[in-house]
Amino acid sequence: MRVGHPARAERTLLNHTLFALVESRPIYRRVAELWEKVQALKKERDRYLRPSPQWRRGMSDEEIRSCASSGVSKRGVPQEKMRSMAFWMTLNEKMGELAEEARRLERMAIQEVLQEAEVVVSTNIGAGSEFLEGISFDVVVVDEGSQATEPSALVAVVKGQKLVMSGDHKQLPPTILSLEAQPVLSRTLFERLIEIYPQHSAFLNVQYRMHEDIMAFPNEKFYGGRLVAAFNVARRTLQDLGITMREGVRHREAVDPGKPLVFLDTALCENRFEQQFPGSFSFWNPLEVRLVREIVEDLLLLGVPEEAIGVITPYDDQVNEISKVLSPSIRVSTVDGFQGREKEVIILSFVRSNPRGEIGFLADTRRLNVALTRARAKLIAIGDGKTLSHHELYRDFIAFARRRGLYLSLTL
Repeated sequence: MRVGHPARAERTLLNHTLFALVESRPIYRRVAELWEKVQALKKERDRYLRPSPQWRRGMSDEEIRSCASSGVSKRGVPQEKMRSMAFWMTLNEKMGELAEEARRLERMAIQEVLQEAEVVVSTNIGAGSEFLEGISFDVVVVDEGSQATEPSALVAVVKGQKLVMSGDHKQLPPTILSLEAQPVLSRTLFERLIEIYPQHSAFLNVQYRMHEDIMAFPNEKFYGGRLVAAFNVARRTLQDLGITMREGVRHREAVDPGKPLVFLDTALCENRFEQQFPGSFSFWNPLEVRLVREIVEDLLLLGVPEEAIGVITPYDDQVNEISKVLSPSIRVSTVDGFQGREKEVIILSFVRSNPRGEIGFLADTRRLNVALTRARAKLIAIGDGKTLSHHELYRDFIAFARRRGLYLSLTL
C-alpha cells in the first residue's frame, strides 16, 4: 500500500494507493453517500443568509434562533433575515454532523487497509503522516539512503524495530539549498552508520542493470573495480532484444544495436557552443538538441520502443528544449531527476561547450557516475570532447570510450 497523494503516483500504482484501497472498501459506499448529502445540504444552506458579522451584529447563535422563533427583529435586523440566518445555522450544523460521521468512517476504512497491508510504501517524510500515527513496523527499509538528509531519514527510522538502509554514497547527495545548513546536513545518516557500524554494512558487488562495457568506467573510477555484472546482463545488447539495423538510419554507427557504449564528440563542429536564455542561469546546446532528436528518431526506426528510451542532461533549459522535440512518452530529465531510474537506452547530452573549457557543476563527479549508470543495454553520450577534457575524469572517460566503446568525431 502506497501512502501519499494519488496525483504523485505512477499510473500503474494508482490501485495500490491508500485512497484507492480505501475507496474499494464496502464501508466507503456509506462514506460516499454521506458526502453526497453534505453537498446537497450545502446547496440548500447557501440559499439562506450566512450569519456574517454584517448581519450578526454581535448576536450569539442562541439570540438569532430565539428572535427567529419568536418572530421579532433585533439590532436593526429584520425578522425575515433572522429566520434565514437561523435556517443557515441549522443546515450548517447538520452538514457538520454528517461530515464528522463521514470522516469517522473514513478513518475506520484507513485503519482496516493499514492493518491488512503487509508492506507500506511512503517517502521518508510521508512516514510521519497522520495516517501512520501510532503504527509501528517490524522492519523499516530506507531506499536511496544516501540521498536522504539525516532528519528526514529519522522520520522513517523511528517507525520500526529493525532498520535496513540501501544507497550509494558515490552518487548524488541530498539537495540542500541552505548554505548555512549544508556542512551539517550534507553528511547523511547512511554514511554515519557505515562509519559507526562497519561490521553491519555490506557492499553489493553484483549489479543486475547494465552491460559490462557500460559498467566498466564507473567501476574503475568509483568502486575500485569491485563491481561484477550479473551473467544475464553482462553481454546483453539491443541485438538481444531483437533490434537490428535498417535502411534510412542517419547515425548508423551511433545507434548500432551491437555497440553498448558510444561517445559522439562535437569538438570539430562549428555550431557546437552552448547558449543561455536571457535571465537564465542554466545552459542549453542547440546542436546537441538536434542530435538527440535525430538519434531518437533513428532508434525508433530500428524498433526501439519509446518507453525504452531515456534522455539525461545536467541542465534544466536543455531538458526543456529537448522535451519540445520528442514525444512525451520519452522521459527527458536532469541527472538528479533520473537517479534511481533506468532505461534500455540512455542518451546523455553534456551541453557544455565553450572556448574557455568551463564545465560548471559537471565537475561534481558523482553526477557523471549517476548519468553513466542509468543505461541497461546502450549508452550514447554526446559532448564537446575539447571542453570536457579540461576535467581529468571526463578526459579519462573519452579515452575509455576510444578503448572500450565507440568514439565518433562529428563534423557537422
